[in-house]
Order: sequence, then structure tokens, then C-alpha cells
Amino acid sequence: MIERVHFEKPLLKQLNAEGYKCVDMHCHTQYSDTYTRISNILKKCSRNGLGVAITDHNEIKGCLDAEKKNRKHNVLIIPGMEVSCLEGPHFLVYFHSTGELKEYYDNVVKRNLIKNPHLTTTRLADLIESTEKYNCMISAAHPLNVSPWNLQKKIEKGRCDDSILRKIPCFEVINGLMARKMNLKAMEWARECDKCITGGSDSHTLKKMGSVVTCSKADDIDSFLKSILKKENIVVGKETKTGFRVISNMKSISKHTKYAGCSLKFHYDHRVKGKIKPKIMEKIENIKEKIL
Repeated sequence: MIERVHFEKPLLKQLNAEGYKCVDMHCHTQYSDTYTRISNILKKCSRNGLGVAITDHNEIKGCLDAEKKNRKHNVLIIPGMEVSCLEGPHFLVYFHSTGELKEYYDNVVKRNLIKNPHLTTTRLADLIESTEKYNCMISAAHPLNVSPWNLQKKIEKGRCDDSILRKIPCFEVINGLMARKMNLKAMEWARECDKCITGGSDSHTLKKMGSVVTCSKADDIDSFLKSILKKENIVVGKETKTGFRVISNMKSISKHTKYAGCSLKFHYDHRVKGKIKPKIMEKIENIKEKIL
């Protein structure tokens, strides 16, 4: 595991010369919580010999737009999406074609969207089960992120059935927006659970796209995804420095602001009212019983 994960700047020309196809497996666009244009992503990829998986939050417009504009760039684009679930954790779902991606979006994701497109009411168990019915590959995005996105803590605290863990084939072991210690923990957890590995910049700026890549000696989408599942790939990259991380967060926040009211209500209904409040009431009742 460790020899397949390299915390260093990807030297794309050198990796390409060695026969590797390098793909940034986690990128956001103008159709998600940032402003990066599809045309600029394709130009940068073409210029640097880089492939890309456009993984907007619960959205596929970026992938469809990229496919239309890719005819003159000939970039390897892996259709994908970052899907959020009710419990908090996010999952990167990769498909072999945009047709399969669109079918999954229409049948699974779209019906569970709320006013804030970055949130869904899809339960984690249902999300994992739904991917088993499609020709796709799923990877836990930044699995050691802070709460409520931390998948490991959800499982350890019993908020997610640990049997779900066996159904997730891949972990994202280098995420460009995570701190090194979080990525190291994700890598160690992947090793302990014998998981396949992916990596991506989680870029919300064009400059940081390609700072983390998943590399495989493959020529197309099918062979690339299969190589990951066969554990034949490597992950190379460095985390974004604090300054750029702040810029990324500012871009995200500016897109999230208009959904602030909806988000607060969502989190209150599903985290405070649904989980915390009952626990508080239970403690109050226990205190009353002791007093009486």
C-alpha cells in the first residue's frame, strides 16, 4: 500500500513517459460549488497530458458539457459525481460512460435532491446499495474528514452499519484539500481494510487541478477503472497549502450562501432535532427519575 502512495508533486511529463495515464479523480466546476469553467479545465488537461474526473456535488451538467467540448481536446474524461448522503459522508461514483452516469443520476440522485443541490436525503446504506445495480466504481471521498463527513467515526459510533464498509471498494487516500495527517490516516485505514485507492485534488481552483493524480498504465476509461480495482495503480500528489485552501473555501462558501437557510433547516431536522434533541430529553428524564 505505502509504496503505491507518493506524497510529492506529480511530474506529469515523467509519469507519462513511463507509460502512466494520470487522472485527477476529484474536480469541481462552475456547475458545482466553484467557478472553474469546463473549457479551461480541458485546455489545461490537454496542455499537460492530464485526464480528469469531473465530480460535481450531486450534479452531472459539468460531465455532459465536458463531453461535448472534448472533441477538439481528446482528454480522458472519467464520468463521475460526488454524491452526498443524509448521514454526512460523501462518495465519489465513477462510471464507464456518460450515458450510465445520466441514468444513475435520473433514477437515484435526482429524486433525493432538496433546494440546496449540495445536500441529498439519500441514506448511506441506500446509496451504497444503489451503486451495486450499476456499472460503476465507488470511492469514499476524504473518509477521515471532520464531522459530519468522517466515515470512519460514523461507523465506529454505530451511526452506519459496519457491513457497509465491506461494500465500499475504494478509499480516497490523498485529497488535496485535506491536511497531511488526515490523508495518512485514510491511507492507513485503506491498508487495514484492504481497500483499493484513489486520489484527487478536490480542486475548486484551476491552478490546483492536477496537484493530486491517480496513475495507471491504461488507455481508456474501462481499463483505467479496472486497474484501480485490481490494485495496479498509484496515487501521487501534495496537499494544497493553507492560503489556497482558504481561497477554495471562500469560493465554495460564496456558492453555498444563497442556500444558508435551507442548509440550516436540513441540519437541524436531521442532526439536531432527529438525534441530539432525543438524547437531551432522555438525559432530562433520567435526572427527573433520580430526583423523584
